[in-house]
Amino acid sequence: MTALQHIFGPIGALWLTATVSGQPPAANDTPPQAAAYERWVHPLHLAPSERRLFDAIQSWAGRAGLRVIIDPRLTHAARALLPYVPRQAGETIDLNRARALAQGWGCTDGQLAAIAIRIPQNQSAEQAVVAQLETQQPPLTINRFGLAESAAGGESTAIVLLSRRLLQLMPLSARVRANQEVVVAGRLATGVQSSATQVQVLVGLEQGRVQRLVPVVHNQQFEQRLRVPGTVGTIDVQLLVDSGRGPEVAALFPIGVGCNPRPAAASSEPSASPGAPLDAAQIEQALVSLILGARQAQDLPLPAESALLTETARAHALDMETHGFFAHVSPSSGDVTDRLRSRGVHYRKVLENLAVASTAEEIFQDWMASPAHRANLLDPQADFVGVGVALVPDRAVPSAYAVAVLARLDESIPTQGPAEP
Repeated sequence: MTALQHIFGPIGALWLTATVSGQPPAANDTPPQAAAYERWVHPLHLAPSERRLFDAIQSWAGRAGLRVIIDPRLTHAARALLPYVPRQAGETIDLNRARALAQGWGCTDGQLAAIAIRIPQNQSAEQAVVAQLETQQPPLTINRFGLAESAAGGESTAIVLLSRRLLQLMPLSARVRANQEVVVAGRLATGVQSSATQVQVLVGLEQGRVQRLVPVVHNQQFEQRLRVPGTVGTIDVQLLVDSGRGPEVAALFPIGVGCNPRPAAASSEPSASPGAPLDAAQIEQALVSLILGARQAQDLPLPAESALLTETARAHALDMETHGFFAHVSPSSGDVTDRLRSRGVHYRKVLENLAVASTAEEIFQDWMASPAHRANLLDPQADFVGVGVALVPDRAVPSAYAVAVLARLDESIPTQGPAEP
């Protein structure tokens, strides 16, 4: 990417360093207003306890064969999240808040995970975090992280934000004027093969409408121009990358058209902790209800539940949980079209959503926040739906692999069949 090396080079290089300071993290790490995405942020000083945690994460990454660098924007977000680390067993950090804070500091990475723990001060925070890293499902393939740690009241609180960067985007404004042209340009991250990769730019508009654009990728570079609407409001921009395993969310961020794009989750007020995880069948039924409710709110036809689609979704969720991967394409069953074909399901159109989270509400919020996933859920042509969930066992905070399959089936082919228990 010859024309952009002078822009991207300094950003990547400055993330490689972390200096030590005796100063504790800032108590109120609020991102600036109306800033640009992918702007440069000065490297942060790490307190001694944070430096020890930094070293432990780097050691874990080396053993796992990962090359990870610290991102000061994720560290800013992690410090702001310290007061919201859950105190009760089974509770999780609010990832919507985490994503909003990271976006406020300019980070657009589409794949975000978090480890948030409280431990007695006489125990090692580094060991506790590494233990969580080693048991993450699906296995983490991250290349960016931010961290924060503080001690008070006889306990230590630590949070690590993890992301996977598939794209290097040029800086772009988070707030624009109505009808303004926006340039979304960048390059594929190192290791993403351009010969097998397609980039899509999706823009989420009002009433669930999605504008889908496919820029040309040349020498791992791409550029897409889009014109924002003429009305005040927020649009969601998402970039997908397909490297042969199905589309992956590479970037996700809102743009404010004549307004601040930052969602309410980035406010300073604490939000309620997510509810306790349900069993797989309860999550499935809750997701179906949420999908139908979202479609009803848009006056869209309500799809019927199909046992064969449910069986297909459950099988893929179980496949991902059992074999520790997260992708639309399975080494054993192929993609969703292969899975339907193997069950004798004839269709005219099929759509698939994937997620990993702890509750139906978290899964649904993730899907609705993504223009591509939301477009699938609200596709007017879908007349059947099936949702499958597989729980990850033996974890302090259970998580679930969720798969939703929506399809327009061939009317001449039966849609019902024996669903898995």
